[in-house]
Amino acid sequence: MLRNPVEFAKFKKELEKTGRAEEIEDFISKSWNLDKLKIMSTEEIIGKLRSMNIRFDIEDFKKEAQEYISAIDLSEDYYYIQDFHAEGQEEDFIFLAIIELWDRVMPEHGNVEMIDNFMQDGYDCLEKKEPQKAIENWEKAWNLIMTLVPPDTTSVEGADEFIPGMTQSIHNWCQDFEIELHNVGVRNESFFWKRIKFCNVFCRIFPDSDELIIHNFRRAEAESYASIDDFPTADRLFKELVEIYPNNVWGYINWGDIYAYKCYNHLNFEKARELYNLCAGMQGRKRDCGREIREFE
Repeated sequence: MLRNPVEFAKFKKELEKTGRAEEIEDFISKSWNLDKLKIMSTEEIIGKLRSMNIRFDIEDFKKEAQEYISAIDLSEDYYYIQDFHAEGQEEDFIFLAIIELWDRVMPEHGNVEMIDNFMQDGYDCLEKKEPQKAIENWEKAWNLIMTLVPPDTTSVEGADEFIPGMTQSIHNWCQDFEIELHNVGVRNESFFWKRIKFCNVFCRIFPDSDELIIHNFRRAEAESYASIDDFPTADRLFKELVEIYPNNVWGYINWGDIYAYKCYNHLNFEKARELYNLCAGMQGRKRDCGREIREFE
């Protein structure tokens, strides 16, 4: 059984390395997956569970789920311990049924699998060149993360420890989310506001995250204010950023960038040169600010 999506992905990748395309297709065609369950009615899903000798009652299911944040964990503790009748890949129907029934019966009670699905649906949308739909899915994933992760978890690394086993780590995914908010914001300013909110909330609820990601998100928030022409706020946030992280050159560089590039609609080359010069030579890094600024003059 491959109940964890990460395990399934690894298994599929190993088969692909062998070049056994027919075996892969046969394995997938015979495997149960959520797409197959989604076209079944609730009655059909419950009926199949009972045909496998699984005792299932919706009201009991609702009560059991209150103590869980994972449908797979719930299936392990309540349903796989029963004397069910299934062989091989048929066993996978059980945990997939619990995931699907949870989504139908208690959509307001989020779980880990919902987060994982929203994340993956978002990546699928990006592959289809539908970035706004990707962001819609990722906003749902983020809202569930904030709901499920306990308040005493103050780092994104801790959140990943609390919600293990997903296809994507929260640490990596949230950086993709921030980048995509910027990419769409270039075409639609309202997404810069979403980026501001996301970065601000992230830094507020996960302040003990790795310093690099906190710096990047605070910098992204400041840049977003510049992108919506709120330069006083952008200046203030960049000033706070370099005061907190005086040895990180990117605070100074990106602060200068908002005055050196036409995309920010507030060119001030002297201001940019002044800010670039503040970081000249820091950590052995130098920037030919004069050459860069002349490109825009």
